[in-house]
Amino acid sequence: MSIISSRKSSLSARSSKDKSSRRSVRFQLNYNLKTVLGDETEHQSYRELVCYIRDAGLEIQDEDILQILNEARGCINILDKSHNLFVQVLLVTKWAHRSSAVAEAYKSFVVDLCSAHNYYTKFAIEQLVSNFKPVGEHLEWEKGRPCESEEVVFQRIHSVIKVLLQVIPMSVELLVSSVSASFPYTRCKDANEHVAYISNVLRILDYKAELRQQFLSLIVTKLLQLDVNSPRSDLEEKDEEETQMFSLEDSASASNPIADALDLSLGVMFEYIHIQCHPDGKTICWQRTKALYTDILAVFDKVILPTHASHHVQFLIFFLLSFKNNLLLWFLQYLWRKVIDPNVFHVIRQAAIGYIASLLSRAKYVPISAVKDTLTQLSSWIHGYISNCDAQTSCDPRIHSVFYSACQALFYLIAFRHKEIVLNSPKGLQFLQGLNLAKVVSSQLNPLRVCLPAVTNNFASVARHYQLVYCYTVIEHNRRNTIPVVYQDSTSSEHVYLDTFFPFDPYLLTRTKKYVSEWYREYDNSLPEEQLVKEGSGEGEDEDDFLMEQSPVNSLQFSYGTSPGFKM
Repeated sequence: MSIISSRKSSLSARSSKDKSSRRSVRFQLNYNLKTVLGDETEHQSYRELVCYIRDAGLEIQDEDILQILNEARGCINILDKSHNLFVQVLLVTKWAHRSSAVAEAYKSFVVDLCSAHNYYTKFAIEQLVSNFKPVGEHLEWEKGRPCESEEVVFQRIHSVIKVLLQVIPMSVELLVSSVSASFPYTRCKDANEHVAYISNVLRILDYKAELRQQFLSLIVTKLLQLDVNSPRSDLEEKDEEETQMFSLEDSASASNPIADALDLSLGVMFEYIHIQCHPDGKTICWQRTKALYTDILAVFDKVILPTHASHHVQFLIFFLLSFKNNLLLWFLQYLWRKVIDPNVFHVIRQAAIGYIASLLSRAKYVPISAVKDTLTQLSSWIHGYISNCDAQTSCDPRIHSVFYSACQALFYLIAFRHKEIVLNSPKGLQFLQGLNLAKVVSSQLNPLRVCLPAVTNNFASVARHYQLVYCYTVIEHNRRNTIPVVYQDSTSSEHVYLDTFFPFDPYLLTRTKKYVSEWYREYDNSLPEEQLVKEGSGEGEDEDDFLMEQSPVNSLQFSYGTSPGFKM
């Protein structure tokens, strides 16, 4: 006799809401489940039971799955590895959207099962994590939050995970591994999958806070993959084409699936950072903010700083630093220690300089005192470097890459913040004169020859206006005297420029731009009493075009090959 008799029936109460011809499978156990599982002679009945549960799927009614779960819970002691198939089909059963009774029965079964047989824990956690995705089709989550029905599902899933973490110590490591392995692919077409997954990973931190640094590192790593696969040139081109046809919400990022996923995912991260530091939504909690800063700084050091050509993910720390001036000062000190440490790889030192220059130039919350302090540090270090070089030192970007990056940062900062330094701070002009820029420009290392033309030209105009140093003689000399340099064919005389990364260049993602725009400084190319006119161009435009000039194709690369990021 079959262990299960099945009959087709209408969905009764459900049929009043859905008049389709769907039918559900009712299970009626003719034998005691414990007998079937424990009796070696019941192999056929066991296989039949497994197949019916597996094949029926969502058609199993709540009362039927509830019966099976309750009876299976009574058989925990005999559910060894020989019953692996039965256990697996129960664990993969769609349960979280069903009645609260089914949800509680599933939770009790999983906890009892993993407590008695810990070798099932890995598979159980993998199934729970696999449900970190949108339920059904719906519009984008508002502010990264699920709809009401999804919220119930996710609460139930996390309820089970929370208990497993409490009663089974090994489950923590298994959870971290499963979360990493199940992350949506970079080219996943459904942006909501990324949003739902990241939201659920962050929700784990509500009851397992010690995993925060690990999970933040994982999330940021995945977001960087999205970021570097959304080339800035593509976003700028799409934005220019589509803003003429669509509203802001439909431009740039919305037309690019990867950028769209990045935009929505960063929205979740911005909201997480804000609520962690402002539990009541308004007032900052300093202790929580300091703790979050420590974790994010560790992630920045390990993941973000070594990554070249990311465009948007680094704005997470830009956003966090806006909460408190102390955070900004700590971050600048951290970066400066990287710059002056000769034991740090030169590419990381260059990246740290780029972050210093870009942050101080772009962030409105940076006080002018911090800008002046940094300019003093940069110029002092540059002068010391020049003094340690002899008269025969060659202008070699490979050997002196950190020096040239520091010089470019000095020029870049002055070009961006000269107005505030001169007009809004006491003795500002005297301060700029005290930097002794003439010694830097005229040194044998010739930084104007290596720095990007856009930086050189803007700095030269500002320096001429304030009579700090006249750069055009050196610029013209460099133009007429191009000599072969390292990494070029011996017959070549083309110019080689410093390949530079300005991490806080204008933010292009439309949905999350609101988190940045309040504190973001656009480039103002005007000078007091006169308009900046770049050599070879017309009058300055209103848009932020400081670095619109493209570096030559033969710019020196300080990265590994053509990879968008540094190898870890």
